Formats: sequence, structure tokens, C-alpha cells
Amino acid sequence: MLVILLTFARKITQRMKKVVSLLLLMLCHTLLYAQIEIRNPKEKVGLSVSIDGQSNSDYSWDVSGKDNIADGRMKRSMNVRVKSGLGIVSSRIFNVSVSPFYNYRTTRLQTDWQGEQMFNFPKEHHHYGATVFGSMNMLIGKKPMTIFATTAPNFSQYGYENMSGMYGAMVHLTMTQDTYFALGAIYLYGSPFSWPLYPLVILRHKFNDRWSVNCMEVNDFLYYQASPKVRYALGAELVSDWHYFRPKSDYLPKKAIYSLMSERVGLYAELQATKELSFQLSAGTSFPIWGRVRESGHKHVYMKLHDDVKPFVQLKLNYSLKRQ
Repeated sequence: MLVILLTFARKITQRMKKVVSLLLLMLCHTLLYAQIEIRNPKEKVGLSVSIDGQSNSDYSWDVSGKDNIADGRMKRSMNVRVKSGLGIVSSRIFNVSVSPFYNYRTTRLQTDWQGEQMFNFPKEHHHYGATVFGSMNMLIGKKPMTIFATTAPNFSQYGYENMSGMYGAMVHLTMTQDTYFALGAIYLYGSPFSWPLYPLVILRHKFNDRWSVNCMEVNDFLYYQASPKVRYALGAELVSDWHYFRPKSDYLPKKAIYSLMSERVGLYAELQATKELSFQLSAGTSFPIWGRVRESGHKHVYMKLHDDVKPFVQLKLNYSLKRQ
């Protein structure tokens, strides 16, 4: 399990910790940017709304080459994520879709480092934009291959921030009724991640009518189909949260982005209320991997965040309009 290995990695040297963490991320979670969506051709319009909360946690900031310069308390209330998808072109060769998104968070930062106003960390955060996704299917030898790309302008309560997205390709190695397996790679740009290139592995397998496994994007789940409308899952998902702020400090850039990568491990219950509407309730533990403060659109790390392990609860609503 990724979390156990990362816990062990914290006990070794700082340099080795970075190497091990990077390898684990590359091997176990192959798609780190949440905006990508390999759309179902039958799904023309989709809407996803999730509401989740996390407990408060203590934290510390440090700067490379310097000692700890700040301690404090991060008070979290809730996160609201809204994402929709609109299929524009859908065929056997080309697919184009647009996915507007809006994220709202309430996070209060209390610090003893030169006061809150000096850091200028807002209590409410707004992040919105639209992701344009395009893909093309072709044959490489006898194997089908998909080339895809995304781009998204990012906005906050301050206005325009930066462009982000990815491009990549994957080869569909196995495509049967019970098993799907694909390999590829993606390249990120404009994201808060230090390393731009990641492998892409997607695996879905159905053991029988009850049990199945799905390792796709940033999640790894074992599913149990209790009834036609109720499904349970045990697994882990990689969650990346970020928002923009405007520091008032000589240590930090004028336009900054705060990002936090964490691993959520827990139990999930999903109810398919109608053909279009489903609800998902999940609860478990969130394990922080790293937190960073960077200049918006750049890779240089100004500050690092050391956060606590904390519980999480999430309620998610999904709505999709199928083509007739």
C-alpha cells in the first residue's frame, strides 16, 4: 500500500525520501492531473457535485535551506466541487468535449509568522475555469491507440491565473468484456507538480457479477456489487487541492499558488437512484504526501507545508444525461 510505504519513507534521509516518494507516485498513481476525462461516447452531458469536509490540523512551513519559520493551525470547513461535461464531437476517431468546473473552499490559516495579514491567506477560495479535452483514435500495428490533450484556463477571485493541461497517448492492450488494460504516458504543463512526465496505467477487471477491480486515473478500488443499485468499494485515491492567494511578504511571489497532495484511504458506498442520478458517501483517513507554495504557473518551490493525518467525509452527487 502506498501509504504504508510513504510512512516508512519518512524515516529515511530527506534525499532518499524525495526519490522514494517520486517513484511511488509514478508506479502507483499514474494520472496526477484531475481534469482529464476519457468520456463515454454515450454520455453527452454530465454533472458532478461533491461536498466534503476535513478536520483541522496543525502545520509548519519551512523554506529550503532554512529552519522552520512558521507554525500554526489550519481550520477547514468544507470543499465544494462542481464539474460538468459537454460532448461536442463524438465518433470512432475524434472526440472533443468541454468541462467547466468550479471549486469553492473555506480554509482559515492561523500562524505566528508575522501575522495573518502579512501572509494574506484568504478564508474563502474560488477556483474556476473550463477544460477542453480532445482525442484521436488510431491503430498502431494491430493495437488501438488514443492520442489526447487538454487545456484549461484557471481563474480565481483575483482574476486570471494561468493555463494548465496535459497531452499524452495510450495503447489499448486488452479490451474484452471482463478486462480492459491500457498503457501510456502523459506530460503536464502549468500544474503545481514538480515532475512533468508520468506513466499512464489503466486496469479494469470483472471477476464475477459481484466483485471487480478498477485502477484508473488517480484511484485504486475493489468493488462489491451488493444489488443492482447499491455498490460498495474499498480503496485509495490521490487527491490534489490547490488555490491561489496574494502574499504580502518578501519571502513569497506576488502571485502564489498553494497546493496539497494527499492520499485518501477509506470505504465508499454508492447508490444508483435513477439511470441518470447517483449518490456516493465515503469516509476514511487522509494521509498528506506534500504541500507546496509556488509562483502561479512556475515550478520553483518557495515554501513547504507539513500537515497532519486527518479523517475525511465526502458526499458526492453525479448526474449524466445519456444519448437516446
